[in-house]
Amino acid sequence: MIRANKVRSRAEKESLALTLVGFCCDHAVIGSDLAGIIVSWNKGAQDIYGYTAEEMIGQSITTAIPEHLHDDGLQFLRDVAAGQPPARHETVRRRKNGSLVHVLLIVSSVKNSKGEIIGASTITHDITERKRGEECERLAAVVESSDDAIIGQNLDGAIFAWNPGAERLYGYSASEAVGRPIQMLLPPERASEESEILERIGRGERIRHFETVRVQKDGKRIDVSVTISPIRDRSGAIVGASKIARDITERKRAEEVRERLAAVVESSDDAIIGKNLDGTIIAWNPGAESLFGYTASEAVGKPIQMLLPPERANEESAILERIRRGERTNHFETVRLQKDGKRIDVSESISPIRDRSGVIVGASKIARDISERKCAEEELRKAEERFGKTFHSSPLAIVISTEAEGRYVDVNEAFLKMVGRGRGDVIGRTASDLMFWAQPSQRLELLRRLQEGGTVTDTQFQYKTSAAETRDAKLSWVKIEVEGQPCLLAFIRDITERLHLEAQFRQAQKMEAVGRLAGGVAHDFNNMLSVIIGYSDLSTDLIAPESPVKTYLEQIKKASERATMLTRQLLAFSRQQVVFPRVLNLNEVVNNVTTMLLRMVGESISVLFRPTTPIGGIKADPGQIEQILMNLVVNARDAMPDGGEIIIETGHVELDQLYVSQHEGFHTGQHVVLSVCDTGCGMDESIKSKIFEPFFTTKGIGQGTGLGLSTVYGIVTQSQGAIGVESQPNKGTTFKIYFPRITAEAERPVPSREVDEGPAGSETILVVDDDDAVRKVTASLLVSAGYRIIEANNADKALEIMTASGPELDLLLTDLIMFGKSGFELFEQAKVVRPDLRALFMSGYTGDLAALRRGLISERTFLAKPFTRVSLLKKVYTVLNIE
Repeated sequence: MIRANKVRSRAEKESLALTLVGFCCDHAVIGSDLAGIIVSWNKGAQDIYGYTAEEMIGQSITTAIPEHLHDDGLQFLRDVAAGQPPARHETVRRRKNGSLVHVLLIVSSVKNSKGEIIGASTITHDITERKRGEECERLAAVVESSDDAIIGQNLDGAIFAWNPGAERLYGYSASEAVGRPIQMLLPPERASEESEILERIGRGERIRHFETVRVQKDGKRIDVSVTISPIRDRSGAIVGASKIARDITERKRAEEVRERLAAVVESSDDAIIGKNLDGTIIAWNPGAESLFGYTASEAVGKPIQMLLPPERANEESAILERIRRGERTNHFETVRLQKDGKRIDVSESISPIRDRSGVIVGASKIARDISERKCAEEELRKAEERFGKTFHSSPLAIVISTEAEGRYVDVNEAFLKMVGRGRGDVIGRTASDLMFWAQPSQRLELLRRLQEGGTVTDTQFQYKTSAAETRDAKLSWVKIEVEGQPCLLAFIRDITERLHLEAQFRQAQKMEAVGRLAGGVAHDFNNMLSVIIGYSDLSTDLIAPESPVKTYLEQIKKASERATMLTRQLLAFSRQQVVFPRVLNLNEVVNNVTTMLLRMVGESISVLFRPTTPIGGIKADPGQIEQILMNLVVNARDAMPDGGEIIIETGHVELDQLYVSQHEGFHTGQHVVLSVCDTGCGMDESIKSKIFEPFFTTKGIGQGTGLGLSTVYGIVTQSQGAIGVESQPNKGTTFKIYFPRITAEAERPVPSREVDEGPAGSETILVVDDDDAVRKVTASLLVSAGYRIIEANNADKALEIMTASGPELDLLLTDLIMFGKSGFELFEQAKVVRPDLRALFMSGYTGDLAALRRGLISERTFLAKPFTRVSLLKKVYTVLNIE
């Protein structure tokens, strides 16, 4: 309460009241002291407020002031006490019945005779009607300017008010609408809707935000939201309805879109998550529940960081920072945690969420489980890595080229090595550019076959290397697609060496077959030649020297000896010649025959020997090595009819696995090499492929037997060696023979002494041979020299003779190869009966027997068929006189 200038006496109060009564008695005048206690209340005040003077004098002025305006009312008194000039205030006061009244207050000070302010005078004007008019004006302005349609209608539905908003919404002007029934706005199916609404309005109900459909002037249907209220007159009677309609077509469409979007969100298998800019989750669809394992109630309101693994803790803050800048993040791949702690790979697309004003208020995240895809990608990556490693490291040539033009897309190292080119020379170029196909038409034919549904698998073709060398290969084609372009995946296998080896193998098989045939023929020939030569020798002694028959016999013997040479060559070729190998120094063997070789070639051909020292040893029959040299030199001589040069060289070399794999019949390791090179006419590939076949010759009829080189081939292979030939037409020929090198000391060669007549004897000899003719002539030759002979046609008969009590035997002369027991088996069993018995073995063909008895039959105890009388008697004498 205001205490300043306190009234001290009753007289002052009465004076104050009288003074105030005197002011504006036609208006409501209220007098109060500075404490706010009413001291006067006139008839005008009673009319406005409803209180009598008796009820108000002595009361506080706040009695007629609404509670929330108490401070304002008392402030007026403070201003008066402070000497402020009279002030006008529009405010609200409360009547006795509790209603409010709009008033204009003029508050001024009241002074005593001394000029002191002792109170306040408040003149009150009722301005309710004025305020109501102003309010109506404002409401009318609001109605006129409203975008919403505001319509007034009677209870019978007739329109009596139509604002511009209604004109815009429905298309009718006010003049077109006022006075017409509201039903003109209703579609047919809603004709009864307004009567129901007016019935409710008539009962005093209000209808808020009623959504319905109305028809515009042009017949277009629109969605509207309508709020309908009763209109009452001053007595409170309902006389009509006030209708506010708003076009919600776009909103409905938006709602439909949102509903559809919501349905999409709800039914999406992807996780769709909404979050605030602080990372708090505000939306969580079923897809998110399925993906992360949290229900919506468990997730909404929680920080999005709960889905992040520890090592990615800062990832979301970085994402939200980008969202604040209005950026979008599309298909961001990362790792998130499920409720059970399992880590999953996800792909996220994150967009800003904006409010109606466009301000970014959050982020929308769509997350998809890509664990299977990542796993598949990893498997694909590993598969591609494996394919890449396989592709590039495969020993098989692999090529990817375009189907149409054969342009190389990718090739592996094996292909580059195969064609002899670099990657930069191949990629991007076509097979035609590189002249890869030896026959380009073959590619077109294979491509046509593939396009017609056929297959290209292990198809043989020829290609050319960068050096223009034509080689053989096999091709398999598979149709593939590379970046949408039809391509061919080719697997190419070079078979040039294989074809060469197969040819060599076939040649070896043929040589083996011919060798077996030759060996068998030689065996029978040697037996027959033994008979012919033996009887020739026996007959010569019976003919007088001057008799022409003696000359005939000599020619028969010479022809037999030539035939003997042929059979020996056949046996050498077939590797069935009986040999007695020893450790040799190849240089010494060549030196021993050099003089003989010079006599063989004549004066027009020079023979040069270029030895390598030290050379190392080989194990071979020295006679066979001499035979090799003579045959090769004769072959070279015949290739140089106009003269030339023969170079004989020795050397050593180590053959590795690669070389051996490419050359049939060769073996790895250290080898001694014998090379015979001539400057003759040379050979083409066709001739080279046949030169080791027996009876093949390029010489005229009667000029050669075709056994020279086949003999060399047989001797070399029998000595565990290998032979190769290099030759081109008009560029000479070089034969290279490879013998396994050994470290043992070479044996010195022992020269043989020729004997004109075989020595005679008187010992007893058991002759065993299953060929009667050979046995008879052998016996006759021995008898002619003074020996006593016992004959047996097989081993069993011979054993019977030796076990029987008969004459002492000094020598067993037996054929090695016989029906039943062999000669060696006979000798082993005979030693049981006669331990001191000596043996001499005969054979013109030993087959595999000599190999089985290697080292048990010496050169001194072996006699090769066919033999002359001299060689027979010499061997018999030697064996009988061995110390």
